[in-house]
This record gives sequence, structure tokens and C-alpha cells, in this order.
Amino acid sequence: MKTGENLIAIALSAALTFGCAAMAACQTGANNNSGIDPDIFDVYTAYAEEGGTLSYSEWYAQLLESVKGEKGDKGDAGNSFLHGSGAPAENTGKAGDLYLDIKTWDIYERTESGWSEQPIGNIKGEQGEKGEKGETTPIEVTNETYGSFWLRCHDYKTMPIGAFNAVTAELSATPSLYTSYKEAGVNMMIGCWEGISIDALNLCADNGIGYLLNPCQGDLNIIDDAEGSPYINNKNIITERLAVAKYHEAFAGIMVTDEPGRVHFERIAATQEFLDGLMPESVKGALWWTNLYPNYATKKQLYFRTPGSGDKLPSELNKQYPYDRYLAEYMEICKPKVLSFDNYGYHVGVANRGAVRSDYFQNLSVCRKAALEANIPFWHFVQTCQFGADVFAPTLNELLWAVNTGLSFGAKGIEYFTGVAVSNFENSGYAGAMFKGDGTRTDVYNYVKEANAQIGVIDEVLMCSKSKGLIAVGAMPESNKKDEQGDPIPCVIPEEDLIQTYGELTSVEAKHALIGCFDYNGKTAFYVTNNSIDESDTVTLNLNGSAEGYTVLKATKKHFMNTSTIQLALAAGEGALIVIE
Repeated sequence: MKTGENLIAIALSAALTFGCAAMAACQTGANNNSGIDPDIFDVYTAYAEEGGTLSYSEWYAQLLESVKGEKGDKGDAGNSFLHGSGAPAENTGKAGDLYLDIKTWDIYERTESGWSEQPIGNIKGEQGEKGEKGETTPIEVTNETYGSFWLRCHDYKTMPIGAFNAVTAELSATPSLYTSYKEAGVNMMIGCWEGISIDALNLCADNGIGYLLNPCQGDLNIIDDAEGSPYINNKNIITERLAVAKYHEAFAGIMVTDEPGRVHFERIAATQEFLDGLMPESVKGALWWTNLYPNYATKKQLYFRTPGSGDKLPSELNKQYPYDRYLAEYMEICKPKVLSFDNYGYHVGVANRGAVRSDYFQNLSVCRKAALEANIPFWHFVQTCQFGADVFAPTLNELLWAVNTGLSFGAKGIEYFTGVAVSNFENSGYAGAMFKGDGTRTDVYNYVKEANAQIGVIDEVLMCSKSKGLIAVGAMPESNKKDEQGDPIPCVIPEEDLIQTYGELTSVEAKHALIGCFDYNGKTAFYVTNNSIDESDTVTLNLNGSAEGYTVLKATKKHFMNTSTIQLALAAGEGALIVIE
């Protein structure tokens, strides 16, 4: 239905339903403190959910214009025009009343014997011609438009949500694993040891999942660590294995390497060039995926990846190789389409559980800055499993906090480590994941599903926005570092990321909140995170005037209007989106 026709239909139904007297009450604020009649707003909400593009103010102005007439004499009390979702209940109304079902737009009439069994009419018009594209989103969206990246099988509104070690060779042809990923909101699989399986690609396609393949089965990396060895392992094998897979609709790209050292950067660049040369014109938008070390890696790890006992940093580095340099050289040499990194914020040891790594926000900060400067997105890894003595499988609140703090910083992709429980690493301390080794779901699967349900409702806004800064209010999480008295030192967000106000927002009241501020195609958007792993919070945002828009909390979208204060009740680690329209 055309927007104009839809507006007229809604306007007429509201006019019949509520009459001019109700609309006059709405104008004067007689119905509630906001001046908005909640019944009329119900009809506006139905209009918006059907795809209507007008703001409430615009819609209401046209509604008044469509029903405005000359003032008449006061009439006798007449019949009512009721409304609701679904057919009318038998105990409502009286003879002569009409009823509008706002689900179907059917009209029912009540007689002395009850409501009509069938609708007496319908106010919804016929399907109209497709309208012209609006001005909110540019006509042509490229990766450069918003500094985003989306998979070949998705559109620009869809945030990549991935799982590392997403499938094993043993599970590659198991349909239930892929449908479970889809149910949990995971839309990207990151290969590890399983090689290339056409069965796996077919099952990915059936479930809307893009697959980043590792064509070197049994080897975690295409590039070679050995000094003096070929830059790229097994070129002929890679070419042969991609001959068919690269044309598959679920083919999203190649998993090149995980946590490389500085000595690998030229090899990564050469690998990307080699892979570009294998792709025909018809295959566009593939990603050559590399994931960087966190800022708590040692200087020798950052330089060599797996340093030997005799490896020494080049003399010109003066025994130092800081993370900022590692990141800058990667961006300059490899020129990635996506900046992916891992920093597991609760990598603090069981004895310090409840604390956060002191370097966590610093890592988000430097990657945010590098991504904005290069006009590319950053993707943020979230831990789902235990590995070693320091890292434990997360609770729901810990996982939500890791996801939502990343989104507040402007992450445009979330990656989970791991999908299926890891059995290939020599480290026997690995345990837990979204799935056990046999494909059985774990508790963490349900945590991921809850986090991704929220992302599935908000991703279009974040994918089509630019991060403008962060507002931190109240207490910061305690870090794993202690002061001289043995008391925990709070985590710190770098000053260069922090702002005091943004757009219509003048102040925030909260015990511990982190608010990401975004330009959403000229509109103001906020992503609000309860910056605590163990305490709930009520976050109050004060605006500089009356505003309308919507919030998304617990994957539920709710409109608001004529308000200068927005309150959000957030569980520990929970996040919510606000868009001011």
C-alpha cells in the first residue's frame, strides 16, 4: 500500500473511532500529561509497524486536516466506534456500535443480538504501486558510506555476527547445527580446521549464513610461519579447493590467519593479492579475514606470533614493540576491509572474577580510532568458553556486558570464541562453547541467543551510523589491577573518546552507564549499556526539549513522543538503543 493511501485509511479509521472530541482532548492534553491520547497513539503505532514513514507529528497533522470540519451544535450521546487487536469480545459495546480490528482493519457492527459474525467492511485499501525511495538512506550504499562491511549473502543493514571454530569436520553435514546457529542469530561462520565442504556451504545457504572458509584443512593459517618459507602455503591446493566454492552463494571469504605477528604482515598483504586474483568479476564483496592480537599480548608475540627462545626484536626497536605500532603497521601494510581483534575483558583469573581487564577499554578505544580513520568497521570478539586457568565460561550478564560495551564503542560486528567446543588445541584447558563437540547446545548458546536477539532488531541503525563519542556516567567496573593499599583500580576510558553531551541529550543519571553516541543519517542515536557485570541500573537521559522516537530493549521496539526524559531499566550488562526522530 502506498504511504499516502495508508495514511488516509488510518486517518479515517481514527476519525471514526475517536471523533473530533477525542482529538481535541489530545491537543489540549486532557488525556494524559504528554498531551497524547493513548488510543490514537495505538493506531499510529500500527501505522508505523506497517511501514509508515511519517513521524507522529507529521501523521497527526495530516490526520487532523483530513477530519477537520465546521463546528456543529452539541449533539446527543451517540454510538461508539471501538477498536482492538482481533475480533470484538462479546461483552463489549452496545447495539449500534462499530468495532475496528487494527490487525486486519475489518469493521464489525453490533446489533441487539450481538456482534456480526463476519466483518461488514474493511478500511484497508488495495496494494498500491511501490513508492519512491525516501531520503533517509542514500540511494546507493557502499562500504564507504558508513564505514561498514556486510557479507555477500546479506545486505548493508545486517550486522555480521560470527562464530569461530563454528563447525568441525565431523559436524559439517549436520543440519541441526546450522538451524541452531540461525535460531541463535549467528549469520557468519569462521572456519578453523574443517577445510572446504560443499555440504556445509549448502546448509549455510539454507540458513542465511555466510561462510569464511579455511581452505588449508589441518592448518590454521594459509600463511607460513617459517623464516625463508613461501609466503603462502599450498597455492595450487588453495586454487583447486576454491575452484567451485568461490561461486557458492554462502561463500563469504577466506579465514587467512588468526593473531599474526608483525613478521606476517607482508605475507598477509601478498595473500590478499593472491586471493583477489582468484576471484572472477561475478564474485564481489569477499572478505580476506585476519584477526589481531589483543593489547595484552607480549611484545614478542606481537612481533613474531610464536617466538622461539632465541628470537630477538630488531635492534632499531630498542627492545620495544608497543601495541599502537603493531596496529598502525597492520593497517598501513595490509589495508584490511575489517579490523577484527580479540580482548577478552574477563580474562582475569577465577580469583578476580567480577573484575575486568584494566586494558579492555583501551583496546576498544585504539581499534575504534583506527577503524574510524580508515573508514572501515571494527569487529569485536566475545568469549564463550574457558581456556587455561585465567579465562572462564561467561555468565549471561558477563556475555551481555562484553557484547554491549563493544556496541556502545561502535563495533559493527560481533564474533564469538568459540562456536563448537575446541578439541584441536594442545591446551587441555579449553572447555565450553555454544555447542559441545557432538553439537549439543550449552547454556552459553542461550546467552548468545539473547544477546543476538537484541542485535537483530537494532543492527540496521548501528550499521548505518557513525560513532561520535562516548558518555560515561557513574562508577566504572573494577579492574584486575590493585593500588598500593590492595584496593581494585577502576577501569578507565581514554579521555579522547569521552564527550559530555550529544545532540538532544543534555545529561544522564545512572549508577554505572556507558552511552555510545551516533549520527544515524542525520538523526541522533544512542546505545546505552549498563556498565556493570553484577548490578542492575535505571538510566535516565534528559533531553533539551520535547522529542519523539523509539527505544529497543530486550529486542522490543517501543515508540515515545513529546517527552524530555527517557528512562531505561537495565539488567547487569544489558544494552538498549534510542533513536530520536
